[in-house]
Amino acid sequence: MQTEINQQHRQQGVTLVEMMIAMVISLLLMAGVYQTYLGSKQAYRTQDGLSRLQENARFAMDQLTRDIRMANNFGCVPAPINQFGDQVIVDRSGSFNFDPTNPATPANNGGIASIPDTNGTDSITIRGIGGPNGVVASPVASVTGTTVALVPGSTLPAVGETVVISNCRMAEIDVVTAVDTAAEEITLPNITGIAGATYGLGTMVYPVRTIVYTVQPGTSQNGLFRDADGPGPQVPQEVAEGLESIDFLFRETTGTAFTTSDGVTNWNLIDVVRVSMVFSTPRDNIATTNQTYTVVDNAGATTTATAADRRLYRMVSALIDVRK
Repeated sequence: MQTEINQQHRQQGVTLVEMMIAMVISLLLMAGVYQTYLGSKQAYRTQDGLSRLQENARFAMDQLTRDIRMANNFGCVPAPINQFGDQVIVDRSGSFNFDPTNPATPANNGGIASIPDTNGTDSITIRGIGGPNGVVASPVASVTGTTVALVPGSTLPAVGETVVISNCRMAEIDVVTAVDTAAEEITLPNITGIAGATYGLGTMVYPVRTIVYTVQPGTSQNGLFRDADGPGPQVPQEVAEGLESIDFLFRETTGTAFTTSDGVTNWNLIDVVRVSMVFSTPRDNIATTNQTYTVVDNAGATTTATAADRRLYRMVSALIDVRK
């Protein structure tokens, strides 16, 4: 009898109902953990995307600001045309195409120009002194004919590089055809001085650049590309990814209102540039729905647009002073 009771006791266990209840509780716990994981992952994706978007926007704006501020800067010469109507910057290079007497023509103006592209975004052309590592000024020791001797220890331009030689009263643009590293001399074959003036104390040699910013397809998205001329073959470099559009508005010294590129009457009078850029996150499916964001239309007014995907979009704007 005792043996039978013990056998019945050993045969006791969990019933099917109890097992189902335990499974339901476990599933609820796992669902809660999984939901927490998904929420944390989505929060990480959102923060990571916004961080990369802001980083790209900040870097692009810094690069644009640095170049735009140097537009129309050809050394310490105050302006391409002085107060007496005389031209004080002359292009001897035959290739830089600098023509300050025709400033309304963007291709030939001295400093800055912009055109609206066909894809609804703008491009901008910036001209002035500058180099791949920033502005490098090489002080001049003497000028003998077309031979320019630099102060010992100065940075020597490369053969084929376009430079401007300036003494604050006049400037000439030319292409370096020879470099003597031992004597620290360069040859500018076409410089003659202007109106009989010569270069003396305080003369400097600067590299000059034509820089073009455009929106082009990048490695994974559209991006901001910087194309700077110089010696040797040049390839446009991607400055920042995720740029959907860029728009420029300009203010001339003769007015207070900003206008689009086709409303500019004299590119040499531009003193402030308003830059507006729309960036998107590298990853899609971050927003829960297609986002509505602010953009600048072709007339320079702010309006709204709806994204075609679920990336996050942000517009950044800045006012940039052009040095004169």
